[in-house]
Amino acid sequence: GDVDLKKVVEYVRLANESGRKHINDSPMEVLKKLDLVKNGKLTWAAILLFGKEPQRFVSQAKIHCGRFKDEVSVIDDQLIQGTLIEQVDSAMSFVKRNLKIEFVVSGSPRREEKWEYPLAAIREAVVNAVCHRDYTQPSDIQLRIYDNELLVWSPGSLPLGITLESLY
Repeated sequence: GDVDLKKVVEYVRLANESGRKHINDSPMEVLKKLDLVKNGKLTWAAILLFGKEPQRFVSQAKIHCGRFKDEVSVIDDQLIQGTLIEQVDSAMSFVKRNLKIEFVVSGSPRREEKWEYPLAAIREAVVNAVCHRDYTQPSDIQLRIYDNELLVWSPGSLPLGITLESLY
C-alpha cells in the first residue's frame, strides 16, 4: 500500500515510550483509531504522516528552507519532503545548521549551549505551520533565516468569516 506500516510501528513505539499513551493495536487498527481511514480508504492525513511517498499524492506538502545574507544572497537552501514528521525533524536540522550557538562554560561539568533562538519555540512554530497550513494551496511552507530574524510562513488564511480585527 501507500502507507509504510513501519512508520506506524515507530509512532506507536515513541508514543508508548513517552508514557502518554499505551497502544497495543496493529498498525492498521492504529490508523483506524486515529481516524486516518475513512470508508476503507486512507485519508490525506494518513499519507502525510505515514506515507511511503507523500508528495506523490500531495505535491505541495513541502518545507522550503533558506539561510539568507540578504534578500538576494542565499547561503544555504533546502527543499524538504517526506512525511510531516520527517519534515519537522529535517527542518530542525536545517535550523541547527544555520543558527549561531554560544557555548557557555559554567561551574557544571558540561558546557551550556545557548542558541541564537530557543529551539523549542522554533520547533513549535514549524509544527504549527505543518499542522495548520492549507494543503489545498500550491505553495510550500517557508522557513527563512536572516542575520537578524527567523521567519516561518505557512500557506493559507483565516477561516471564512474571521478577520484579524475580530481576533483582537
